[in-house]
Amino acid sequence: MIVRNILEEINIQFDNTLNQLQAFLRQPSISGTGAGINRTAYQVYTKLKILNFETEIIPTPSNPIVFAKNYSAGKKAPIMLIHTSIDVMTTEGEAWWSVPPFAAEIKDHPRFGPSLIARGAYTQKATLMTLLETLAIIQGTGETLPVNLILVVDSEEESGSPSLPKFVQDKQKELNKADAAYYPFFATDRRGIARLFLGTKGIVFLRLHCKGPSTRDLHSAEVGWIRNPAHILAKTLSTLVDIHGHPLISGLLDDVQPPSEDDERLISLLAESFDPGIAALQLDARNLSIEANSMEELLRRFLFQPTVNISGIQAGYVGQSFKSILPREASAHVDIRLTPNENPQQVLKVVKDHIASLGLTDLVEVELGYTMKWAKTSDNTHIVKTLLKSYYDVGIDNVEVWPMFPASVPLYVYADPPLKKPFVIGGLGHGGHAHGRDEYVVVEGIRQFQKGFTHFLHEFSQIRGRISGEKT
Repeated sequence: MIVRNILEEINIQFDNTLNQLQAFLRQPSISGTGAGINRTAYQVYTKLKILNFETEIIPTPSNPIVFAKNYSAGKKAPIMLIHTSIDVMTTEGEAWWSVPPFAAEIKDHPRFGPSLIARGAYTQKATLMTLLETLAIIQGTGETLPVNLILVVDSEEESGSPSLPKFVQDKQKELNKADAAYYPFFATDRRGIARLFLGTKGIVFLRLHCKGPSTRDLHSAEVGWIRNPAHILAKTLSTLVDIHGHPLISGLLDDVQPPSEDDERLISLLAESFDPGIAALQLDARNLSIEANSMEELLRRFLFQPTVNISGIQAGYVGQSFKSILPREASAHVDIRLTPNENPQQVLKVVKDHIASLGLTDLVEVELGYTMKWAKTSDNTHIVKTLLKSYYDVGIDNVEVWPMFPASVPLYVYADPPLKKPFVIGGLGHGGHAHGRDEYVVVEGIRQFQKGFTHFLHEFSQIRGRISGEKT
């Protein structure tokens, strides 16, 4: 593959790439409700068929999985497994978008210039279509893909990917042909530093539900002799973390595995340039809440300790007027991010034991939403080294290797037995506001991702024979 020709064609066809990306983002594909998922999956299926992938849509008890493979590079070429997704979070309850969330309009960002604003612009949906358009450009130049590819396109990631383990079990023989796994992501931060990640936290998503003694909302004067479930829920939630967000749940930290020597080396390197002010600015926050005596300690706690978060609380009436009621029930969504060695089922037990220790077992019901296991890989693998080199090939000198990704993606299905594949998370391009108002990706970052991905494929194509048997 002549990389120079591909890069020139990326520039020539960039307006078309943007048009394709906007059209894709205008199709809703909501994970929790399933709205638009089947139609979006079929769009991806059709696109992959045009790109000469052997493709199938695999039904599951919930949302489908698109599975595709293209072995046109030949038997001697390496095989890269790419995992991505099409589902997005709901926009329900998100006010004040500057454009409708599925309009996929390009607006000037005050710092970064032209940016594509849409639900799914920063998360995987935009990354997927950018990747597919890059493959189309490569093939359109008459080139053969330099590596063999397996694509797994999930549509349940924002709901914990419950169907993925069964899919991997059924497709184990085919998936095991892959030399390594790649999770594409717009990973350039607002400083222009290109990042890649060597692990991902797990998650346990819970609903805490408290019912009052009455089957209906009551006048608030009755609180003198009727228990208010909102009080009980508030008391429960106040025991989960301290004022700085540090977990207070007994037993939650018992199985936490400390960073390895390699992880500590990477933390030390990150600490040399890490700026808490910039990190807060990226989040539109005044400051970070973690108390630490050093940059190393701050990063270590952020990346290698579990977190407890309250995603939402619902009880009674909170409107423009005033309504004095005693609500009949109260509930909260709580997500707990897990670090290496923590077991999701054990964490669920720990939470239930904590509520029992408060004497609230009969008053607070714990409902499991979903779980996802953590995953970890080494920086001493060819998939990591080739992605890193692709950054330099594009001309990016400021690069950071992070030992963990603080969010949760289902790479454990490839990293754990029986597959035990090395993996990497990353890619060029900057975006932000994931799961929130005015989610965006910088337009020029899309082009940068395409060029980086082209170099990545080229670099990965050179390593067959040197990665046989390489594990996580």
